[in-house]
Amino acid sequence: TWNLANQNFPSLWYTLEVTLENFLTPFLNHDKEASWEGDSLKKVSKWPIYFPKDVEKIDFNNLKRVIKYANVKHGVEHVFIDHLHYLISGKEMASSKSTSLYIGDKLRQLRKIAHETGVSIFLVAHLQKIPEEENPTINHMRDSSFIGQEADIVLVLWRDRLKQPVNKLVDGIDMLETFYPHVNCAVEKSRRTGRKGQIFLGYEKGLYHEISKQQVDSLKEEYEQ
Repeated sequence: TWNLANQNFPSLWYTLEVTLENFLTPFLNHDKEASWEGDSLKKVSKWPIYFPKDVEKIDFNNLKRVIKYANVKHGVEHVFIDHLHYLISGKEMASSKSTSLYIGDKLRQLRKIAHETGVSIFLVAHLQKIPEEENPTINHMRDSSFIGQEADIVLVLWRDRLKQPVNKLVDGIDMLETFYPHVNCAVEKSRRTGRKGQIFLGYEKGLYHEISKQQVDSLKEEYEQ
């Protein structure tokens, strides 16, 4: 999102799991115009990042209308939804005969919205619990395999757990870390090219950026000392 904003590509964000202020906080280290008043965010730069006014009222019934408005009004071509289970109705899912089929139907509706509005939709979906020694794959999607089946591209992200927790200074805060600082990002599906692979992401001032395998090995050595 930050990279898109800095290249002047507008995006629409459904921050359904966290507050807008929590969402924007990681960007502030990179924003010279940001200012605070007490503990509240007062001002940020005019990034081309947009948010629905009434997030609480967002569901599949008005999703297309909001996305279409953002596309026409602000030129939005990239939509992020965090996350799937906040968007679907818990009551409807509970009353359905099959949770998997219910989610599959919603994913097909979402795919139709993307086609009809001409936008790319990035949908965050959680994974089921798996043994710690295993790496997650497309087969570990929570509640429904249709999440992976309906998507054009599936990226799976996870962090490796430390053998022993360590105390580390993160953004000026002393924390007990139980995971290595890098993030693994695997391309589990790519409908258009069929190509799979993995990259590594390093953390710096609230944002992640691609790093090399050599940098990952160096970070692991640092954390294990």
